[in-house]
Amino acid sequence: MLLATTLLWTTLRIAQSPRLWLWLTYGALWGVTLLTNPSLGIVLPFLLFWAVRHARTQVKISWHAPVFASGLILICCLPWTLRNYGIFHRVIPIRSSLPFELWIGNNDIFDEHAIGGLRRITRFEETRHYSQVGENAYLDEKSRLANSFIQQKPSLFLRLTARKIVATWTGTEHPLADFRRADSLLVRIIILSNLILSLGMFLGIALLVRSKRSFAFPIAVFPLLYPLIYYLTHTSLRYRHPIDPLLVFLTVFAVADLFFRYRSNASETSP
Repeated sequence: MLLATTLLWTTLRIAQSPRLWLWLTYGALWGVTLLTNPSLGIVLPFLLFWAVRHARTQVKISWHAPVFASGLILICCLPWTLRNYGIFHRVIPIRSSLPFELWIGNNDIFDEHAIGGLRRITRFEETRHYSQVGENAYLDEKSRLANSFIQQKPSLFLRLTARKIVATWTGTEHPLADFRRADSLLVRIIILSNLILSLGMFLGIALLVRSKRSFAFPIAVFPLLYPLIYYLTHTSLRYRHPIDPLLVFLTVFAVADLFFRYRSNASETSP
């Protein structure tokens, strides 16, 4: 959560500053972030593009600052990439687990009509298979299985993706049904809180875009793009934690904006 929030704040900060040290700090921060949570990298090109474009317009920065910042990001990731190449003999920028994550969320366990398909996944069996064939062969196999599943069962893949989207924002694939069935007040509070935050986020983004504020783009991009990888692989409510502070901010912004709009309209119509 801290890294994502700091990244967004720093993006807004460098967009108004020509100082080279601040841009270098931004590059180093992104380097640390990518090594810590590569999933956040999906927003990097969009935030960097917006910051450069905005800074070029507002403070007339030269190209040196963003180029050096981008170079620093690459330098931070280079040692781990070289380490991966030395061990696996292939270019793996940061992590190699994407094929496995894709397979976990897209396999025959989710197809009730599959004949002779996979019926269970256990840590013991997967660990044993991993140790027998090695990481490269293991991940190649998972990539092949996941891609085959997606190509052969596109409609099921789309249904699974839709369920993951719902689960990402509500904490469960069936929020209304689970809310009614829950016999725990805590579970109902969690589901309701996630629904409120998710609706508040989308409303906040809509109001930000409508207001044409300069910072609307980076604030909207972060929560909209960050979960995309989890829609395709597999999701969990804890995966959303890095952007939860932003959801709270957007929800509060939406409530405040609507409140002031109501106050303004009420004052205009009052005698």
